[in-house]
Amino acid sequence: MQFVYKLHNMDIKEETEFKSEPWNYKPNKSMLVSGFTPEQVFEFVAKYIGQEGIPYVKYNRQNLNYKAICIILMRSICGFSLNDICSILGNVTASNVWQLCEIGLNIITKNYKNIVLDFINYTRAVTPST
Repeated sequence: MQFVYKLHNMDIKEETEFKSEPWNYKPNKSMLVSGFTPEQVFEFVAKYIGQEGIPYVKYNRQNLNYKAICIILMRSICGFSLNDICSILGNVTASNVWQLCEIGLNIITKNYKNIVLDFINYTRAVTPST
């Protein structure tokens, strides 16, 4: 028991605690396609999959694939955050957007494997180069 009382010394406690050091966070995330509006993503996906959809309508199963692919492209390529997509679509929670991301990823890996390259090529064709 005396050993425990000896370890209660403040000198040992100060030596073993972590010292707070300042740090800077540098995000290394870069967008593959920048300056692209959500409306342009919606237009591309509608042309690509051959299905017109209204991304702002809730509880419409016919728009599910369209909406999911749009969201995964906005999230992964254009760099939109979940909150950005929630505000674009309106009345959608971040968890719903995340579920649509997962659905969109499954759809892309099964049916539209080249959509990312086609989207990048589409953006280059639409956006004038500087």
